[in-house]
Amino acid sequence: MNKECYSLQPPKIEVFPIHGGTDIILRKNIKKTTKEPMEEGGDSTIVYECDEVQLRHKGTVTKTEVNNNFEYWWTIGEGGTEEDAADKEAEAAGEPTIIERLEAVESAIIELAEVIVNG
Repeated sequence: MNKECYSLQPPKIEVFPIHGGTDIILRKNIKKTTKEPMEEGGDSTIVYECDEVQLRHKGTVTKTEVNNNFEYWWTIGEGGTEEDAADKEAEAAGEPTIIERLEAVESAIIELAEVIVNG
């Protein structure tokens, strides 16, 4: 993740098809702020600061798809694995993570096996 600064308010999501893939730029925490002048007597400037990640996806993805799974793509953009991204997205939605789902399935199989063995 990088801290970026823009003179105009940037969009939260930008998606660009490129050579059979998709370039994705994501921004969070976009805030309007005033920068003090670099030189004495200069004018202060209004800017937009934000956190930003950029990534290249090998497939095709739309802006709507990225928006619907923003946390997933943000995690991928920060270098996370698909599993990390799925877990962060699940946690943000109040849903169980991959390991929590796996543990639930294992527990159910063990209970089912006990029922079958013990009749």
